[in-house]
Parts: sequence; C-alpha cells; structure tokens
Amino acid sequence: PTRKMPPGASAMDFFQLFVPDNVLKNMVVQTNMYAKKFQERFGSDGAWAEVTLTEMKAFLGYMISTSISHCESVLSIWSGGFYSNRSLALVMSQARFEKILKYFHVVAFRSSQTTHGLYKVQPFLDSLQNGFDSAFRPSQTQVLHEPLIDEDPVFIATCTERELRKRKKRKFSLWVRQCSSTGFIIQPLWSNNNGKH
Repeated sequence: PTRKMPPGASAMDFFQLFVPDNVLKNMVVQTNMYAKKFQERFGSDGAWAEVTLTEMKAFLGYMISTSISHCESVLSIWSGGFYSNRSLALVMSQARFEKILKYFHVVAFRSSQTTHGLYKVQPFLDSLQNGFDSAFRPSQTQVLHEPLIDEDPVFIATCTERELRKRKKRKFSLWVRQCSSTGFIIQPLWSNNNGKH
C-alpha cells in the first residue's frame, strides 16, 4: 500500500480510496437523471424522491455487503431470516432501497461516441483503476486470472432457451491482474465477444 490508513478508518474510507465522492456524486446525478427521463416516458412515480449522496453511499454499502455475505438476495437484509441485518436495515427502508435499485445508473444515456458495451459502467471502472494505481505498488510477481462471476440461478432457471442465447451474445470476459504476494487487484481487464476492450 502507498497510504497508511488511520486505525479508526471505516470500510467506507477504504472504499473511497477507489471510488471518491466525485464518482459517487456523478452516480447520484445519473440516477436522478435516468429516473426523471423514465418517468417522463412511462408516467410519474409518486414514491420517488431524488437520491442523495448519503443514500447512494448506503445503497452501494448494501450491495457490497450482500456480495460479501453471499445473501440469497439483496432484499434478505430486511427479512427476518438468517441473512437479516438490523443495523443495515435501520439506515434505509426496503421500499427506498428498491426505488433506488430501480433507477440506479452509473451512466444514464449512451453518448454518440460510445463504442463498447461497458459504457454504462466505464466511469466506475476508470475510478477503480485510478484508485488501484495510486493506492498500491505491486510486487514483481503478478498473476492474470479470470474470476468467477455468478449468474443469478433463479433467472437462469426461468429463462427460455432463446433468452439465454440472447444473453450469451452480450457476454464479456473479465480478467484481473493481481499481485501474487498480497492478492491485491492491480488492473481489471475485460473484452467482449469480438475481443475488444
């Protein structure tokens, strides 16, 4: 690591080494812009209120925590079952979480210069790369591997064969360059079916 974090640093402090406030503020703007356009096209959503930076941080925290805890669903936090998490559930209601999830966007609309399928998450990926570059100096020994990205088994089970073929056409590969001594990811690499990245 290139920076020493204070002993009382929170998980959010570490997250913001890679995803600073300016990226999160852009997610807020893009999500609100998408919600507005969606409602102009499909009708007003009386339950929607513009998302704030604080809510966006909580929303992303929920998403990350459910991936770490391997929950059945992001909504498991509010259930009374094994995966429930009262401390997280007190920060945001399930209804509010679902509204933000419905409209969440990193990039709301395609620009005329867009040439690849990952344009909707490119600012987030760029932010991660900048964070990786500035927060860590890797050892000389590095590995390149393809991490496992799970598909939603419920979605796959309910898909028709035609829907699955469509999904496979849009598939991309994700690879990571990783420091072998620490396991720290140095660089994410991705390519679509045409081999472009």
